[in-house]
Amino acid sequence: MRIKIVSIALIFAVPALVAVAIESGPSNTVGFIGWDCGAAQWTPFSFPFTYYNTGHVLTYDVNDIMHGDFTAGDEIYDQNTMTYITYDGSDWSGAWDEIVPGHAYWAKINGSADVTAITAGEVDITAQNLGTMEVGWNAVGLREPGVVSLDESGLIQSGFTGGVNPAESDRIYDQNTLSYAWYNTATSSWVGLEDGLQPTHALWIWVHSDHSSFQWIYNPMGSADAVTASNPVKSSTLKSGN
Repeated sequence: MRIKIVSIALIFAVPALVAVAIESGPSNTVGFIGWDCGAAQWTPFSFPFTYYNTGHVLTYDVNDIMHGDFTAGDEIYDQNTMTYITYDGSDWSGAWDEIVPGHAYWAKINGSADVTAITAGEVDITAQNLGTMEVGWNAVGLREPGVVSLDESGLIQSGFTGGVNPAESDRIYDQNTLSYAWYNTATSSWVGLEDGLQPTHALWIWVHSDHSSFQWIYNPMGSADAVTASNPVKSSTLKSGN
């Protein structure tokens, strides 16, 4: 899944999102992120921003947040609630109409062409409770538009338990790359996912059966540089997914 990070300078490129960015408060950085959803397949993803409507009121409405060249029949599946919504050509509707911060999602493109999904919002700089990581598998999405190193993820501080080998440690999986990391207690270091946790990727946290559940508390880095220092992407590039 290719990720495109777009600076505020490109606000004119996506007219449907202009109002969101213009009305955003002055203290937080505003930006866009686009990612490719492959044709005729499921793409894991998460929402990287905090979102506001034109009155700068917090919004979770998926029709305010999710944009792209979707066609009727495309679907979004909430992994945490195991429910989905469908695009009818103009709006998303179904079992839910609002996203949940911290949830992980899948987009199903039923057409024959890739779709570049686009979302715009503010960089979140407040502490986030990403939910309780129960024993077993937990789907989760990190609300951060920049790359996060595992040392900065807050997982160990939250209760993620390591071990002397992968079989004895909790693990964190990147659903998009099908790779994982674990914490080596013998060396006090992370093993795997050396490039960090990527923006918009969906994650799984696997809590070992011998360990305790924990609440993942994440303190965002406020990755403004990831948004404002990115190379400009032309609107035609965004739309084509090239």
